[in-house]
Amino acid sequence: MATVLVGVISVIGTLLGVVIGIIGQEYLARRNRQAQVEELLVTEARRVYAEFLRAISASYVQAVAGERTRTEDNSLRAAAAEIQLLSGKALSEPVQALVEQIIAKHSQIAADPSLASAVAEEMNSGRIAIIDLFKADLDRRQSELMRTRQIRGQRQLQ
Repeated sequence: MATVLVGVISVIGTLLGVVIGIIGQEYLARRNRQAQVEELLVTEARRVYAEFLRAISASYVQAVAGERTRTEDNSLRAAAAEIQLLSGKALSEPVQALVEQIIAKHSQIAADPSLASAVAEEMNSGRIAIIDLFKADLDRRQSELMRTRQIRGQRQLQ
């Protein structure tokens, strides 16, 4: 009787250990996936912001050359749409407003290249303001990521 009881307790203990192990592994895997997603979002935001700024420059070059094929306008709009998905209204609304200003001003430059320097100076302040917003957003994202890593590290030590 005692050996049967010991056997039953051993089996229950083993099964309980397996269940706890599975739950622990799932918890760690979920945390790791979440950390990877957060890192991916920071990387993707950086890529989209760089693409947006590249499209502004390329659109300007097309305008100065008198070429308005609208390929870079489309790139601007696509990057703005990605920014809207990644960053929300606080960043996407100023970006969208800048896109419309850039397209209008670059159309003016294409029609009259002598306006290039005056329009470029006027538009540069808007571009610099957006760059500052991009930097602040990336800093915020990076800080949140670091804070999350620290919290996770402290939890693992406990």
